[in-house]
Amino acid sequence: MAALKYDLSIPQQVGQLLIVGFDGTATSSRLGSLLTRLQPAGVILFARNITGALQTYSLLKDCQERVSTPLFACVDMEGGSVDRLRNVIGPSPSAADVFATRDRKLFRKHGKLIGECCRALGFNTDFAPVVDLAFEASRTVMASRVVSADPKQVIVYAREFLAGLRSAGMLGAAKHFPGLGEANLDTHYELPSVSKSWNKLWAQDLAPYRTIARELNMVLVGHASYPKVTDKGLPASLSKKWITSVLREKDLCLICHQRDYVIRSYEALIREAERDSSFARRVTESATRVLAFKKKSRELKRHVSPPTPDRLEKRSRQLWEFSEQVRLETLSRLDRA
Repeated sequence: MAALKYDLSIPQQVGQLLIVGFDGTATSSRLGSLLTRLQPAGVILFARNITGALQTYSLLKDCQERVSTPLFACVDMEGGSVDRLRNVIGPSPSAADVFATRDRKLFRKHGKLIGECCRALGFNTDFAPVVDLAFEASRTVMASRVVSADPKQVIVYAREFLAGLRSAGMLGAAKHFPGLGEANLDTHYELPSVSKSWNKLWAQDLAPYRTIARELNMVLVGHASYPKVTDKGLPASLSKKWITSVLREKDLCLICHQRDYVIRSYEALIREAERDSSFARRVTESATRVLAFKKKSRELKRHVSPPTPDRLEKRSRQLWEFSEQVRLETLSRLDRA
């Protein structure tokens, strides 16, 4: 892996603002050329990309070999309904299931086991935990992905889960900023409107981000609009108010899933940087911060050996035992109530 470079051209700097998704389970010539051209900050794999342990490890390794800086090798791995490794290592309990035990040690263990499973396949970044609040409006959409309507309880779970991820050598990312707790539509398909005042968002939905800010490596911005805070009906994911004014120094990584969208985003950013010198400076500042973060992140430097059947069996057994521990602890707690 090449040493980190800070004398990058504008196209190379733009690449450091992108985390890209793609179709397929191997690095085709088409994907290889895309990665070589864009030199992105990272890649994200979904269930469609993951068919086996060694296949996943090899795919991530091949992606890295086409990029000159360490990649954020990303996955959404929360447990429960968002479990990309279910068919490879086995199911993990949801955040809500684990939270029902009210046991902080189990919150941390949840993060550690998920982190170890991800790490074993070559990932270094988990887009978890969810810190949205469990309000009635989003119950059918978020379901077991959220743990409580009380920000203090969400903070407790998130803090322990993140500590568990770190102990496994994984980066974590809180989501979905500034909060989807009052969103009653699935943001993958529709744009929900969250009609809350700034004061309510600050006191409730933003509380987890404010409290654990120093412990967060990344923040994922949600795709919902907040008409009482920003006008024009823009979703937070495209809002200067939310991304620049509120998150301030956090740098936006665009996550794109189709090749055409990836290239269009990449080329549009380059054109704007070439047209507007102030925008070019912002690109340089953001790319420099991303690269500086990569340089100091031990999680991106750790070597991971290819997964073996014995190690995979061990991880699978640990997940099953943990699921049983969670189930029994929850039943015991209910009996004591």
